[in-house]
Amino acid sequence: MYYMKNDARLVAMASLLGLPAGLVWLKWATPAQWLATERGLVMTEELAAGQFDVVAAFTVIGLVVGLVVGLTVSLLSKRKAWRLVPVAIAGSLAAAWLCWLVARIFGPADPRDATGVELGQLVSTQFVVDAWPAFLAWPLTALFIVTVAIYIDEDLEDLTDLEPEPRKLESLPSSLE
Repeated sequence: MYYMKNDARLVAMASLLGLPAGLVWLKWATPAQWLATERGLVMTEELAAGQFDVVAAFTVIGLVVGLVVGLTVSLLSKRKAWRLVPVAIAGSLAAAWLCWLVARIFGPADPRDATGVELGQLVSTQFVVDAWPAFLAWPLTALFIVTVAIYIDEDLEDLTDLEPEPRKLESLPSSLE
């Protein structure tokens, strides 16, 4: 029961990293832009570059947060074991979801809902992650860090088990007697 409480705390702590990650994502990434014309909103090739920028920024932030989640779970856990793997995966996926949610709530609205747009005005698109591998960067990085921590911990335990036994001197050589 103690381990379940500790694991739940670790997942909650890890998931909260999604809140500042979402704010960093909003500040760092530049979304695609729509241009208001007589025909409505159009996106040129130059303005569409923001679509990749948003997904790339989400992925890079996910790598950093996954690293932090993996280290946090590994260092704050009482016991290094394979049961930490689902904790790291759940915490990093929850952080990714919170990051996405923060950007959806505080980021630009859907351009189709924009009203009062003047000709020539640029309208930002919503922060959208349309590539599922961007979401995988978060848990895979955390999984890698936890796996390395488990193997390092197991190797250190193996080294402490290899302490040499004291040698017994059965008899003194005859020249020393």
